Amino acid sequence: MATFLTTTDTSAAIERVIRTAKQELTLISAYVYPRVIYLQRLKDAAARGVRITLIFGKRPLDEKVMALFQEVDNLSIFYMHELHAKCFVNEQEAIVTSLNLLNGSEEKNREMGVRLMHDADKEAYDDCVNEVKSILKVSGESYKKEAAKHHHH
Repeated sequence: MATFLTTTDTSAAIERVIRTAKQELTLISAYVYPRVIYLQRLKDAAARGVRITLIFGKRPLDEKVMALFQEVDNLSIFYMHELHAKCFVNEQEAIVTSLNLLNGSEEKNREMGVRLMHDADKEAYDDCVNEVKSILKVSGESYKKEAAKHHHH
């Protein structure tokens, strides 16, 4: 069943979506300057073999931000100028919210979000995932880092 999220709920939910991703993780945020904890969680997800996609919009990524994301394996970054949506999705849940992946947003702003679960909210969850795919189709890839190659001896 869809759940309403306040500002702090949303922040925790985004962290949980990153932490619990098994194979696929998509982060959509118009503006991006991630909190350190999100970056650490993204690195953990990449280490588990999760494929991570970030779609951002409005203006090019700050060089400092790009440098931070370049430390994350298994990551593809896409840009869509018209993007204003914020959505964080893994196989189990989708968070649709007003909260950007922006350091300090939680402290400064009142935000809202809704959590959709793959099983309990199947139709809405699927519609959300389809919209994410649609956005991805019209976005331009601006960065890709493959998974680190593991050699087994």
